[in-house]
Amino acid sequence: MNFAFTILALALPSITTQDPIPLKDEIVMDEFSKVYRQAESQAYEGVHLVMNVLAQVKNYECVRKEADCDAWETESLAQEFFLSNANCNETPEKEICRRAIDKLGLEENSSHQEIENEFSDHVNGINAADFKYINAIRDATSTTSYVCFKEPEKCPLLRKLDRQSNRLENINIGRQLTDKEGM
Repeated sequence: MNFAFTILALALPSITTQDPIPLKDEIVMDEFSKVYRQAESQAYEGVHLVMNVLAQVKNYECVRKEADCDAWETESLAQEFFLSNANCNETPEKEICRRAIDKLGLEENSSHQEIENEFSDHVNGINAADFKYINAIRDATSTTSYVCFKEPEKCPLLRKLDRQSNRLENINIGRQLTDKEGM
């Protein structure tokens, strides 16, 4: 998936919230989180352009009452959460922290890291078969390239964010394949 997560998005598949995120996935999530925040601070307009495109995909899925609407809504909240730069350890009363905890069904005193990890688990319902089409919307021939054309100095960071998003997506696809094989 090229870019912003879809954050988490297109991150990770159907695992229960009791399942621990494997260490490798935590490392990928941590790397993604750092690159995402860096891109947001240094290429704000480009990141938000992609977010707006993804918001329209979410609206399309939900208006059509697709099964993955809830996962898209969670993904949308995750993007808002990451872009807020909130630190829920320091300011747990922040609205975005409260909304995330409520949406994810976490305990009131959940740590910031627990919230980030739960986002990974909860956006997993996005249909993996949709990824290639979502990529076509945002890939190198469309949104990211447009931003790179307009702001070439920000392109390396946006491409780095694309690569991190793809790493998360590959984890998701791998898990969904594993889940299907285990059925």
